[in-house]
Amino acid sequence: MSLSNLALALQSLYECNGGIGTLTKAISLHHEALALCPTPHPDRSRSLNNLALALQSLYKCNNSVGTLTEAISLYHEALGLSPAPHPDCSRLLNNLANALQSLHECNGGIGTLTKAISLYREALGLCPAPHPNCSLLLNNLANALQSLHECTGGIGTLTEVISLHRDALELRPAPHPDRSVSLNNLANVLQSQFKQSGGVDVLNELISLRRELLVIWTPGHIYRQYAVQQLAVLLEKQHDATGDDQDWGEIDDLKAELAALSRL
Repeated sequence: MSLSNLALALQSLYECNGGIGTLTKAISLHHEALALCPTPHPDRSRSLNNLALALQSLYKCNNSVGTLTEAISLYHEALGLSPAPHPDCSRLLNNLANALQSLHECNGGIGTLTKAISLYREALGLCPAPHPNCSLLLNNLANALQSLHECTGGIGTLTEVISLHRDALELRPAPHPDRSVSLNNLANVLQSQFKQSGGVDVLNELISLRRELLVIWTPGHIYRQYAVQQLAVLLEKQHDATGDDQDWGEIDDLKAELAALSRL
């Protein structure tokens, strides 16, 4: 087995057992593999990406900005070796954007976040629908723009976030494994919009999204209680706004389930 393959296998093992020693061994092997791929070796870009991904995993453990900035530097070099239309370009753009977004979360730099947004847009331009990575990139771009909205405000940004999440949801029809992610993301941003401006149409859409999530997150699911609570609150808001009692039975059922879940 090559150094790179062994390192990737150890990374997979780390993702299963969370052993930091396993991850640091993988990183050491990635460094060795990279040393064997000097420029212009055809595998250097991929080796750089593999090491950067492992360092990002390490950053999640140690919160060391130095670890993250090293990963960012590696992604930059990899991108320089794999510009568009290289088949790895969109993946590298997305990975670099993810790392920059993590850096923004660490230091709050708006410039870092706007650079991440620019990279997500570039990656998305290389993967239009129905590309299999399109929904992921739509979701990532929407999340980055949501962060920008939280920093700067601006209804236009929020409107684009909603549009992107709608597009991602459309590309994840049931039973797509990530449909619940898109449903929840869209519901969360619509909830922000509803808090700002209200609107019966927004509330009705929110209820529809939360109801579908409740179907997906069946009893026993880790997020079931959250879904039940959110839907109950929304139905009560609808009742307060309309005075219509038709959903009161559903509200009672949801509250009863919440009470049962809280006793677990």
